[in-house]
Amino acid sequence: MAGKTIYEKLAGTNGIFAEGSPGNLREGATYSLHISNGELWSGRVAFIMPPRGFCVTVESLNDSLAWFTIERAGATYEAQLWFSTYGLPRERVTQLETRWYAQFQKILKP
Repeated sequence: MAGKTIYEKLAGTNGIFAEGSPGNLREGATYSLHISNGELWSGRVAFIMPPRGFCVTVESLNDSLAWFTIERAGATYEAQLWFSTYGLPRERVTQLETRWYAQFQKILKP
């Protein structure tokens, strides 16, 4: 699977987002999108660089940064979703990790 295809699958509808796509995100602009795990994310787009990734602030997570990146090493691709959190309780951070790990497994299921 090529990087662009991976990006479209993971970042598009029924991927990270329940509706919409990162194609609607504009660097420096505000956004509000439903996420596939049932949350509503709102904030500002820090950067967007399809098909490599994007970074957005998430107001409901204390303005944490949510980073989605795709890296390539030879013929292998690695996709990551990670958060830079600020002042969130440890249990909320653990919950984020658990929920998103399960969500990526669901998205990537053949």
